[in-house]
Order: sequence, then C-alpha cells, then structure tokens
Amino acid sequence: MNHSWNITGNKKGHANPCLFPMIKTGNWVPDELHIILRITDVLFGCFFYQLMEDINQFKKSTSTLIEQEMHRIGLTHFQFYESKTKSKYDWTTLNGTEKLNVLENFEVSKFVSGERGKKMEFLWCEFLRLYLFLRQDHITDEEIDSFEQAAKSWILKFCEPTVGKSNSTKECLIQLILPHICIYLHVRIFFGATTMGGGNKANSVVHDILIYENRQLYFLMNDTPKSIVQKTIVLKE
Repeated sequence: MNHSWNITGNKKGHANPCLFPMIKTGNWVPDELHIILRITDVLFGCFFYQLMEDINQFKKSTSTLIEQEMHRIGLTHFQFYESKTKSKYDWTTLNGTEKLNVLENFEVSKFVSGERGKKMEFLWCEFLRLYLFLRQDHITDEEIDSFEQAAKSWILKFCEPTVGKSNSTKECLIQLILPHICIYLHVRIFFGATTMGGGNKANSVVHDILIYENRQLYFLMNDTPKSIVQKTIVLKE
C-alpha cells in the first residue's frame, strides 16, 4: 500500500490518535477473543481499583483475600504486586479461559456489599451470558436482533453513575466495542465460521471476506448479473 496516512490530531473522547486510520471505526469487526480480553480488563479493573481506594486496607488484608478467592476457583498463580509506575497494585495477567472462570465463579459480593455489589455481579454474569451467545454454533438474524437489545441494555447499566460520577474514562471502550459485535455476528452467519476459528475450507475468515469483496467488485465493474435465471427451451418438430 503506497499511501501515507498522517495523524491530523486528537479527537474529543480519544485517549490517543487512532492507530489504524485507513478503516473507519464504524467498519471494524472484532472477534470473540478481543471482546473477552478487552471488556474483562475493564470490568476487573473497575472492581480492583475500587477496592484500592482504601489502599492501606487493601495492602493489609483485601489483596490477600482476593488471592485466596482466586486460588479457590483454581487460579493458584494469581497474585497482586506493587506497580512500578503508580501508587497502586497490578495483578497477574489472565488468559481468555481464566477470565471466563473468574466471571463465572468469583464471588464479587464477598468484597463489595449492597446494591453496588449486586450491580457488579449482574454486569459480570450478564456479560458472560452475552459472550457465550457469541460462541454458539448456529445463530439466526432474529437472535442477533435480540442480542443487540440486550447488549445495549448492558451498556446503559454499566454506564449508570456511581458514587456521584459517571463511568466516563477507560470504560468508554465498551461503548466502542459492543456496537460492532452485531456486524461480526452477521459475518459469522454469512461465512459459516468465527474469525477466531477459521473460515470455509480451512481458510481464515479474513481471506474469505477479501475473496468475496473482490468478486463483488469484479461483478460491479463488468456489469455481471447477480443471479442466474433458469430457462427451459422446448424444441418441437
């Protein structure tokens, strides 16, 4: 590609300029792995950083209790450690399967009580339900429409103001990702596979998409009919 793409400046609501300006964000198609990794990072970050607001209590006992809860659900390698760049703690990076385990089995209410704890548990469980829907082998267009409504409701629930302020920092990432998931689901229906598991005939889905788009361009440029009409010719003596 012999084009030069210059960054013209930051835009309101963006922490940094877009790294891939050639394709508009409205045309991005995320895959399941990206969705689970990025959104769980936000959910877990909100949970841990809220507990770190009382940093002395966190250092004294809360961090140990969370590590024990992680060990209970089988993540024996999980631990907190002091950050080198900020006055809080970082934690062990988890893979996709481990993050699903946390969403399903970690008891949030042990650490956050009241309505706040119930809301966190709902957000975790509902996101897990939405994500597992993405992993289904067969999905209809009607189910995608229902999923879209459920995803929008989840976003509104997540963005509700808490403790007098709205979730308007890194959490806006969720609002950027979820609207594109329905596009991704329609791609799955068309190509019969996920972007993570491969496309038709063992090719990647990206490969299949490019072939399809190239054919459409060829048909358009050469005025090729998009359908074939069968005609029967009867010969009489």
